Amino acid sequence: MSDEEPKVAEETSARIRISYEEAVEFFLALTPNGNCPLCKSDRWEIPTDQTHKGDVFLLPAGGMRGGKRAYNLGLECKTCGFVRVHRANLIREWLDGDRAVPEAPSDEV
Repeated sequence: MSDEEPKVAEETSARIRISYEEAVEFFLALTPNGNCPLCKSDRWEIPTDQTHKGDVFLLPAGGMRGGKRAYNLGLECKTCGFVRVHRANLIREWLDGDRAVPEAPSDEV
């Protein structure tokens, strides 16, 4: 076993963290019309992490992204229970970046 292996294992196991407020900012900015595709409700619940107070609960995605473990953030519709999943790593990248909001596509053909 080389000295490099423990470092790699440590880097890939680093836990990503997103606060509840950051998640709300992301979803309001990028999915302002994010109604439930099943019941059309606009009431979503963002699960919180009981271990890390103030953070959202992230599930390991079971894979890697950019050499790091991938995590998912699932939102639950408070009306019908539908769960939508977003890649937490991309949310974190947006939060750490310039927080640009893409332009809406034009209806013109």
